[in-house]
Amino acid sequence: MSVRFNGNEPYTATTGLPGGTAWTVTFWARIAVDRNTYSSLFSIDNGSTTSPNVRCIQTESDGTGPYMWGGGASGITDNRQMVVGDWYRLALVKDGTTTRVYTAAATGAPTTASATLAEPATPTTLRLGAGPATGEWFDGN
Repeated sequence: MSVRFNGNEPYTATTGLPGGTAWTVTFWARIAVDRNTYSSLFSIDNGSTTSPNVRCIQTESDGTGPYMWGGGASGITDNRQMVVGDWYRLALVKDGTTTRVYTAAATGAPTTASATLAEPATPTTLRLGAGPATGEWFDGN
């Protein structure tokens, strides 16, 4: 399945995701403005804003640190700090019980962080540029 986000709208969402415990989402992102708060770049959820029903790559509360949230209090923190105006490749890979987050600057080698997280209950919605919670939109490309 492929989703295109042209940036003319604040975010894009699609429903009817295929089932399974193994999937990959990859995308490019550039922070335009450091909001100094959580900003969701990508989420996959079942329409609920409560954990463990959400997987989300977002910036941490500092506005620039990539963080994968989901499965209760569990999360994956990447030690990289994204720089406003620079492009990054990001990927979320779910393979059975292990979830990995890859981040890389446009011309750099990727960093990897992984954890075992609970599987969300029947994910149905994929969002780029926003999460299921209001106010966590992404200000960038």
